[in-house]
Formats: sequence, C-alpha cells, structure tokens
Amino acid sequence: MKELEPPRFHVMGKSNRAQNPGQSSTNDMIYFFKTTMYRGISYLESEQEMNRATLDRLTKRLKNAGQNIAELMEPKEPLAVLCHGDFCRNNMLFRYDSGKPCDAVFFDFQTVKYASPTIDLSLFMYLNTS
Repeated sequence: MKELEPPRFHVMGKSNRAQNPGQSSTNDMIYFFKTTMYRGISYLESEQEMNRATLDRLTKRLKNAGQNIAELMEPKEPLAVLCHGDFCRNNMLFRYDSGKPCDAVFFDFQTVKYASPTIDLSLFMYLNTS
C-alpha cells in the first residue's frame, strides 16, 4: 500500500504514529527498561568487563530513557512501516499441511504504530528465541 497508494497509506501512517498508549504504561516501560539496564550496569561494574568511560556513557543515556525510547520509535523513511506493536507468537495463528506450517494469520492489532520494522522484529526475537 505504501508503494501503490501512497496518499492513502500516509493517512493511515499519520493516524498510527508511534504513540504511547498511556502515561502509566509508558512509565512502566521506562521503569522496566531502567531497572534491567541498571542491573546490567551493576554486573559489568562488579565484573569490571567495561571501562569506566563506557559505563558512564551508558548510565548517562539511561537517565534519558523515555526520550531515547521515543527517538527509537520515530519512523524513519524509507523503511518505516505499519508495525503490529505486539508482534509475538501469541498473536499469530498457523495453518498446517501434513504437519508443516504453511500459512500464518496475525491478529490483535490494538497497538499498531507507524515506525521502524525493528519495533516488531526486536520484540519478536526477544520474546520468542533463545
């Protein structure tokens, strides 16, 4: 649609810009992000696996986690797409033929956003791969 019907696609994209669904969920996401990052930084400090300057840069970026997340979610052309927003196997149905998957259907499009495809790919890989 982005290629064949650009005006129609961009209307959809504008209405689905990467927006935070609500302030409390945004704060929860930032809290989770900061908590896990500080845990990682503490480990690196205790194991002395990174030099101090690198850890300081990481900690500085962590203080602006909300702004960094917003920047990461900002669509950048020409690769911006309509992302599912909750792209994990729990939101997919598979059809099998002779025991092998041959088709997939996605559902639960409550968090669609116009952003980088890495939003969906990174969540999918984080939640569904080892």
